[in-house]
Amino acid sequence: MTPNKKRRITLILADDESVARTGLRTMLLQSGEIEVLGEAQNGFEARRLVAELHPQILLLDLKMPGPRPAELEGWVRKNHPETITLILTAHDRDAYLAGMMDAGGGSVSLPLLI
Repeated sequence: MTPNKKRRITLILADDESVARTGLRTMLLQSGEIEVLGEAQNGFEARRLVAELHPQILLLDLKMPGPRPAELEGWVRKNHPETITLILTAHDRDAYLAGMMDAGGGSVSLPLLI
């Protein structure tokens, strides 16, 4: 990497709503520092993309089909500890996020309230 070239942040978007994924992708790409490697509409696709593409970040919707997000987070921590999971949710209740925080143990799991 040359001194003047910034390293891009690699990311997988996982949300079951295509409109939400499109909006998030548009916002993230505006930074010029984020590369969206892929999009998943359920937990199974998210797991496959993390395994194939090794992103730095998994941006994960809290409510979507497939494995529960806490199960997916546990799998990521075990198999791809270099990937940070950020939780995307419109829910503002701690109960929705508690399972995710437990699944991550000492890892970084941050709620992004929109």
